[in-house]
Amino acid sequence: ISFLDPKPQRVLVQVKSGKVKPSDIRDLGHVIEREKAAIGVFITLEKTSRDMQTEALSVGKYRYADTEREYPKLQILTIEELLNGATINMPPTQHTFQKAERVKDDGGAVQQTLPEKSKRKKSGGGGRSGGSDSLLLQSSLF
Repeated sequence: ISFLDPKPQRVLVQVKSGKVKPSDIRDLGHVIEREKAAIGVFITLEKTSRDMQTEALSVGKYRYADTEREYPKLQILTIEELLNGATINMPPTQHTFQKAERVKDDGGAVQQTLPEKSKRKKSGGGGRSGGSDSLLLQSSLF
């Protein structure tokens, strides 16, 4: 996973099942440091222990330059938490968009499409009514 700050930064993710222990968190902390990653995330099936949380907190915080907001440098998430809607606490990912050009299909409907990146579909029965506009954008993640 990556984001800009203002240079590209990485979020490392490690997934582990079975018995997890504080040394697993400590090891990920060393990998984050060695790889110069902004944030590391440890995903596990098991509930985390107090010692594991202490190890994660000892790694410190990452400060996002745009907002000066701080994020935990090492985060632990369980599969149960993820299934219940938890997310990685990290700066927003950046998307860029390419402007689409206007084209008309055979039925006279106006669409916005991207050159050479998308193909127009001819409107048929049950399709779009004449005169309606649509906008198709292509997003690329840094």
